Amino acid sequence: MFIPGQYGVDQIMEIRKAFEANTAEGGATPFVDPSSGATLSMQSLDKTFVAITSTDKDFSFLNQAPKRNVNQVLAEYNKQKSHGGGWYNSSHMGQSDEPIFRDAVLKRLYDEICYIGEGFAVNKPSETVDNVADPSLVQGNSALRRGMENLQRSIWFGNKSTNKLTQNGFLKKVLDADSTFVEDCRGQLPAVDLIKDHTASVRTKYMGIVNDMWMHNNTKALYDQLYDDNAKTFVWQNASQNPGNAGAGNIIRGIYDSNANDEMIRFKTDIWMDKHNWGVPMVLNEDTGILVEGPTSATESPETPVLALGVPAANPLSKFVAADAGVYQYRVSSGTNRHWSQACAIESATLAAGQSVELTITPQAGIPATRHVIFRSIAPGSTDVRYMKEVADSGGGTTVYTDKNDDIPGTTIMVLGDFNSRSDSDENRTHVLSELLPFTKTLFPYGSGGKFRMKHGMVEAYLVMQILTEEKFRVFKNVPVRK
Repeated sequence: MFIPGQYGVDQIMEIRKAFEANTAEGGATPFVDPSSGATLSMQSLDKTFVAITSTDKDFSFLNQAPKRNVNQVLAEYNKQKSHGGGWYNSSHMGQSDEPIFRDAVLKRLYDEICYIGEGFAVNKPSETVDNVADPSLVQGNSALRRGMENLQRSIWFGNKSTNKLTQNGFLKKVLDADSTFVEDCRGQLPAVDLIKDHTASVRTKYMGIVNDMWMHNNTKALYDQLYDDNAKTFVWQNASQNPGNAGAGNIIRGIYDSNANDEMIRFKTDIWMDKHNWGVPMVLNEDTGILVEGPTSATESPETPVLALGVPAANPLSKFVAADAGVYQYRVSSGTNRHWSQACAIESATLAAGQSVELTITPQAGIPATRHVIFRSIAPGSTDVRYMKEVADSGGGTTVYTDKNDDIPGTTIMVLGDFNSRSDSDENRTHVLSELLPFTKTLFPYGSGGKFRMKHGMVEAYLVMQILTEEKFRVFKNVPVRK
């Protein structure tokens, strides 16, 4: 009942709307029905949102990498391969002899600048209402993080032979320099003596001084757990060895090595060395809010390819051993330089030790595919299918790849090397992030692009991580991330 002087008409209308807004069947009974008792309650609006996405501290490698500005799209540099000497070139001469004239060995090299861009948009109503955060800022920061994540992954795994728009990362550059610079760990942590062999080679043959070994956090955790494997679960964690501060496990800081910088190879972690986690392409279902399988673009992705498996056969180059024998599931996605198709249906093959299997990938009509990514079970009998190998499209109608178990899904890489332990500016530098344009955000006014109620923005960067002396690095592939 309306009581004059106690409530105004506007207040009564608000109360009525609150009752009508209740969705409980039979109308609102806020003072009796527990299921609808919140009708008159105010929502608590937290002004801070939470995130499970990357932040600045998650880019540990990029944060420490040396940087320089360039003013051309080709970042050129000179590499001195040799002073022109050698044990077989003697510098000794007779008292009246003339010296031998030799030249330093130089090579002019360059890397192409890569272009990174991510767009974002917000509508006018979203900027008008009272928000927990600035929509433009949230969208812009997310675009920035997408670009940075992609950049960092390309620094480790990029391969221009399958995607001309990316850069050659550490794995590709080191492998191209010398195949012996890449060690296949076959799912095991590399032995300390093997690591030390490589640091000695870097020091004596290529005049480098190894200082860091970069790995994924899961791989680092395996090193920390070595004490558990050796039944040394509890260790003292402080100098005074106070029993009250005993803890389980240990933290392995690195490896003592007389050929390393300060006689220590420091273990460093980067979460973007995460190839072991890559699954088939996923997209957000707007109705359910969950990720589902699908093409990364509704208009620019190739059609789902057809995959056919041959009959497994003996192969002298096979790396399938007795422990690897069993049933494997395969899937394939076709891609352009920017987008991927939905992955094909599962095809299975039963492989024995010493065998291999041939995969025939047939693209479908529509947008031409330039590359294909192969996914495979992480272990025999497993239904967990992860990224295994990316191959360029043959251009001949079908692309054939033979799986000899060279690349093990569910594993990643480690990179050992001289990460500028002495200099980032003179001839001793080993890698540098060359920036034609550092990450930059541009906001456009309402109406740009023909959408009058939308504000568009863009984050872009023109840069490349130059691995100047790949001879001073070593890569360990098929490295484990779990016991």
